[in-house]
Amino acid sequence: MENTDDDDISASVLKKTNHPEADVRRIKDGEIIEEVQLKSTDQPEPVRKHLEKYPDIPVAATDEVASKMEGIGHSGFSDADLGKQVTSALEELADDDPISHAEDVIATSGLISAAVQGRAVL
Repeated sequence: MENTDDDDISASVLKKTNHPEADVRRIKDGEIIEEVQLKSTDQPEPVRKHLEKYPDIPVAATDEVASKMEGIGHSGFSDADLGKQVTSALEELADDDPISHAEDVIATSGLISAAVQGRAVL
C-alpha cells in the first residue's frame, strides 16, 4: 500500500472517479511522478482503447484482464467480485424505502468506487 510503506511517495485518487486519463496520482516532493488509469472490466477492449488514446498513462486492471494482457498492472481485484459487492450494497439499500435512501445510494456507489480505485494503487 503506497501511503503506508514509509517512503516519500504518496498516492491520491482524483476527485472525479471517471476521469478520462487517470484515476490515481503518485506524488513525490509535491510533484506528480506518475498517473495511473484504473479499469474494472472483464474485457480487454476498454484497456486497449485507453492505451491507444493515452499511451503514456499506464493501466492497472482487474484480474480478468490484467492476467491476459502483457504490461498491464493488477489492481488486486476481480471484476466479478467488485460487481457482487456493488450489487449487494445497492440491494441492501433497496430493501429499505428507496426514495428516502437515494442520497445513501449515491454516496455508497461513490465511496465504493473511490475505495476500489484507491486500494488498487495505494
